[in-house]
Amino acid sequence: MRIIIFIFGLFFSFHAMAFNPSDMRAFGKSAPVQMYLFTSPTCSHCADFHKKILPGLKKEYADSGKAQIIVVDMVTGNNGLMATQALRCLDIGKANRLEDDLYANQSKWAFKRISEAKKMIASYAARQGMTEKVYEKCLADQDLQRNIIDQQANLARLYGITGTPTLVMRDGSEVRKWSGADKKIFKELKEAFQK
Repeated sequence: MRIIIFIFGLFFSFHAMAFNPSDMRAFGKSAPVQMYLFTSPTCSHCADFHKKILPGLKKEYADSGKAQIIVVDMVTGNNGLMATQALRCLDIGKANRLEDDLYANQSKWAFKRISEAKKMIASYAARQGMTEKVYEKCLADQDLQRNIIDQQANLARLYGITGTPTLVMRDGSEVRKWSGADKKIFKELKEAFQK
């Protein structure tokens, strides 16, 4: 039985890790340490993390080359999926600015009817140069939808993610995990990097 569980676990590990970070949004270049940020554009705690924690993480770890921060989009509902698809259809710089807009205006679109949310997300994406035609094509891309959902399911299973935001630090075979938008993460990450 243990062998079957091991093989099953190995299958999901390989399947999940078959996703190249270049398929996802990432901050910083490839580095020995990877941080997976499990976040959702419709999660209010994720909005707090995005505003209060992520800028410091990017500066301290991604910009310095100590770690690469890879965003794993955890979508909930149609509005979250539309927002995530729009983010994936932009280059990283424009996606970052769109994400800023989405989190800053979360209450205006995240829990609205799908038709209203779709218009709001389109207006934020248009600020980053995304035309209506490109936006519609992006939302209709079923391969992109499957890719987002598969990444979410497999990586969440691999790392035991039960909520957002969650940051997973992977250094070789060692894995550490933090949840929530508490600034104590900076102290604990510093300690983890000193080991």
